[in-house]
Amino acid sequence: MDNYTKKRQDYMERKITHSEYYLWLAGQLGIAWTGDTFLGHDVSWWASKYAKDANLNNVPLARFDAMFGMFRVAAYNAGYKAPSYCDCTCVYKAVIAAKVESK
Repeated sequence: MDNYTKKRQDYMERKITHSEYYLWLAGQLGIAWTGDTFLGHDVSWWASKYAKDANLNNVPLARFDAMFGMFRVAAYNAGYKAPSYCDCTCVYKAVIAAKVESK
C-alpha cells in the first residue's frame, strides 16, 4: 500500500481529520503559501472570507478549479496518480485555512 492510499485510509477511518489529511497531501505535493498572496489574494482577503465561512464555500469553485492543471502536474510529479478536482479544492482550502488561522 502506498503512502497516499494508507493516509487516505486513515482519513476515511477518521484516524486523522479532514484538515490533517489535506495539509499532509499539500505537503506531499509541495503546495504551500510562501509569498504575500495565494491564488491571487492576500491573507486579509482570505481572512475576510474565512471569517464568514470557515469552509470557504463563499469562494466560487471556479477559482479553485482554475488551478487544477497545476495541481495535477504537482500530483503526478509527486507520484499521486489519482488527483481529482475535489482533492485540488480541499488542498487549497486547507492551505488557506492554516495560513489564516496562523495569523
